Amino acid sequence: MRWIDIIAVGIFCLFLVAPGMSLAIWGYSSWAENPPELSSLDFRRFASADNEYRKSTMKEVATFTPAGMAAQSAKSRIDYKVFRYFDAQGVISGDDGWLFYKGDFPKTCTEPETVLHALYRIEALRAVAAGADINLVVSVSPDKSVFYHDKLGVRASAAAGCKLQNARGWRQSAAEINSRVVDHYDAMSAYQGDQLLYFKTDTHWSDYGEALSLRQLAAELGVDIPLPPDTAPAQERQTDLFQLLRLSMVEALPSLDEYWSTSFREAASPGIVGALIFHDSFYGMSKSLRWLFPRMRKVNIDRFTRKDLGQLPHTVVINSVERAFINRFRSGRMSWNGALGGALLSANQRRAERCEFTPQAFTTHSLSEEGMALLPTSRDPKIFVKLPEHEQPCIRFSFRSAASSPTQIFLPSSNDNYHPGFSIDLPERGMERSRALVLKGYGSRTIRLDPITGLEKIEGLSIEVGTVKDRL
Repeated sequence: MRWIDIIAVGIFCLFLVAPGMSLAIWGYSSWAENPPELSSLDFRRFASADNEYRKSTMKEVATFTPAGMAAQSAKSRIDYKVFRYFDAQGVISGDDGWLFYKGDFPKTCTEPETVLHALYRIEALRAVAAGADINLVVSVSPDKSVFYHDKLGVRASAAAGCKLQNARGWRQSAAEINSRVVDHYDAMSAYQGDQLLYFKTDTHWSDYGEALSLRQLAAELGVDIPLPPDTAPAQERQTDLFQLLRLSMVEALPSLDEYWSTSFREAASPGIVGALIFHDSFYGMSKSLRWLFPRMRKVNIDRFTRKDLGQLPHTVVINSVERAFINRFRSGRMSWNGALGGALLSANQRRAERCEFTPQAFTTHSLSEEGMALLPTSRDPKIFVKLPEHEQPCIRFSFRSAASSPTQIFLPSSNDNYHPGFSIDLPERGMERSRALVLKGYGSRTIRLDPITGLEKIEGLSIEVGTVKDRL
């Protein structure tokens, strides 16, 4: 046998045993993400005829060994440095060395009705919060693939699908309904400087992108923050997309540490104390939120319960990355049945205890006599109630019904229409239903009460209106 053949066989054998040897010596690689615990493996299935389990498990274990990770890193380095193109591990390359997270790219286009429903729900949540004397601010961090879409290149643009269409669509809808959502895209797109606002190889914004965004958030809250300096010293950082590619490489961009600790901190002082911040990774990694919100409480936007919220403070900020923004307000924790909606309704109900209502409790027999009207139909009754002319008007109602549908209060839009999503969906489903609410800013406006949906009988309907009375 020739020496070249012996060497080739040796190298082949080394590749076969390297993952197992590296696992035995060093354990799983430090880059391993949720590797399978050896104690969780079903060794009986290894000896059975279940070849698929055996192959998939061995592949997963081998991938997370130091040797497996080293092999991935070598391949990624060759693809990124030599071929200048990468499409694996959830990462795709764009032009000029830019990397993009494929999780940003939607599988389907979002329907306009879905977008409007979510945007109106945000405004309804804000209305309930305002009635409880809570300033609810919702902000959006734009995805890098939207802000730097010109860096996507041909292949990443094709993979992006409806991404840019969805981005244009929800922003256009927000403008049409005068949504109060704080879109950080606006602050960053107005920037005239030369600094990158996102890392080329990370999903997140740079210090400059963060500075412009938080300056915009501060302005929404009445705090004036100066612009960052035109230049700043560079600082290296290991970026998340390099980590996904198993590359121990770094990217250098200007660092604003001095700006945060001096100009930003001084302008933000004394700050907005005790705010509640719902965050994902953008606000979660922020260097400067602590100066704007001293003694803040931070909760992860995807991992919180009603217990985590406690008593809501005067200022509540919700920040979402753009790719998850619409879906987060369609259902789940941010919905009326979720933890946030329940907490806001409870806070508003407590505020409504300060309301003084008119002594007469209106029923279905006297609605039309008092400027209210029940639509002439037995299905899906809709009751229109004009609120008193006051900064903080109140409504209180009660009735009995065996219907399983929720009770909804629709708020009038700027042109006095009623839209899906722009409603307060109450959680009560039982026979006895009652609720008191403060609807700040809706004085002299007509709201629509939909007690139930369907044909079930409504009994004992009582509706009262009033105003919040200041305590002496």
